[in-house]
Amino acid sequence: MTDERPATSTISILLGTEEKPQLIRWTTWWDSPGSWDSYALVTTDGPVLVDPETLTSDGEQRLLSLLGSTPRVTVLTNDMHERAAYAYKEKWGAPVHAPAYGSLYDGIPDHLYRHGDTLPGSLGAHKLDGGAFPGDTVLIWKLQDERRVLFTGDALNGGFNRLNPAGPHPRRGEPGLYLGAGPFYLERCTSDWLKTSLRALLDAPIYMIAGAHGDPITADANDSLARLLDIDWEPLLKEKQFPVAR
Repeated sequence: MTDERPATSTISILLGTEEKPQLIRWTTWWDSPGSWDSYALVTTDGPVLVDPETLTSDGEQRLLSLLGSTPRVTVLTNDMHERAAYAYKEKWGAPVHAPAYGSLYDGIPDHLYRHGDTLPGSLGAHKLDGGAFPGDTVLIWKLQDERRVLFTGDALNGGFNRLNPAGPHPRRGEPGLYLGAGPFYLERCTSDWLKTSLRALLDAPIYMIAGAHGDPITADANDSLARLLDIDWEPLLKEKQFPVAR
């Protein structure tokens, strides 16, 4: 979904260097203690955007300077994350790839992908059954050493960035791996199905879990996900509390 609020953006390099970045994150602050996180990958297919939110004009210049060229494509993790994808398609010519099983789109994606597909930038698609949205998908990016970065959209997120000018979030203000982006997610997910889908991601090493609303998890990402899955979610979901592995 799109949003018309003015954006304040902070850009950071998660992998690589200033001269040769591999993975870039930008955080768009809300007026409340929350944030939207977006990513840009530098790949052999060219720059790829994941769930891009609106950047300020200075932020756009900074991103393009780091990428060295305009993005080639945008890939969405679910059908609620169109965000600024179509605006950047118009500005930069980057077509939008989105889950074929999504049904909540405001616009019309250019390409629809399915579970198991290989997307531009060698991203793999892992559909999440039992998620809050029909299109919930984890995008898997393999690094050269075979470890993986997981772009988890709304399903898995770290604590909200504590640099937010609005202050720490009252429920997700501490570090940890949390289920869901907000109470709306907790109300709509089906825990047994979702756990099964997420548990399949433990079959290979995870370097980073990068959600769309919080700090990426880079320390013991495999263990964090395993511990989150071992928690009994049901009592927490009934109280609209976030299951969290700290």
